[in-house]
Amino acid sequence: MENYEEKINRRDEIVSVATRLFYEKGYKNTYFESIANEINITAPLISYHFKSKDNLARAVFESIGANIKNKLSEKIYLSKMPYDLKVSTVVDFLTLDKLWNDDENARNFFLEYMNCGFESCFTENNINFFKIHDRQYHLDIDRESGELSMLSIAATFASFSLSYAYYTGRLDCKTHEQFYDYLMRTQFRFMRLHDDEIDKIIRVGKDVFQMLNIQIMPYFQIK
Repeated sequence: MENYEEKINRRDEIVSVATRLFYEKGYKNTYFESIANEINITAPLISYHFKSKDNLARAVFESIGANIKNKLSEKIYLSKMPYDLKVSTVVDFLTLDKLWNDDENARNFFLEYMNCGFESCFTENNINFFKIHDRQYHLDIDRESGELSMLSIAATFASFSLSYAYYTGRLDCKTHEQFYDYLMRTQFRFMRLHDDEIDKIIRVGKDVFQMLNIQIMPYFQIK
């Protein structure tokens, strides 16, 4: 029986191998057996840790997002630019968009992940994202009614749905920038920010994004 530390290490190892195989083969063509063979464990042990392939894909998706956020925070710190949460949010969104747009393997994983179903999109990270903004900026949200969690879930599904629609050719946008400006504005409108403030945040965020000169690397990595 695994102890707690062994369990965490094993989960991390499974996520790491799954990330590589999802990138190389895609979500649909990656099976528990192929992941297990890479680590020299049994497929049921992966089921023990993650219950389902959809849950494993969600863990991979969250790991990708966390790694990118950490790398961006490091780049912003090393550039000696002042940190602003709203601007950083724009940079995060633009970086993920660049990942899906520039790397076909990454984009295919994203689209297949979206096809896992609604349940795969529900993560605690989505609510925490709004909570962090609320603590920092005291958003105009009724906390007693659970509005924060309702808005965070609505914003998450709006983002995923718009991105999925765009990358599967369901949106008639003249330019990619037009699409992504709308997506980012939608996120901040869920936070009850005014359009003038949103325009400024996006403008500054784009400038920071350009200065960071982010490059997309294989296996969902950036530099």
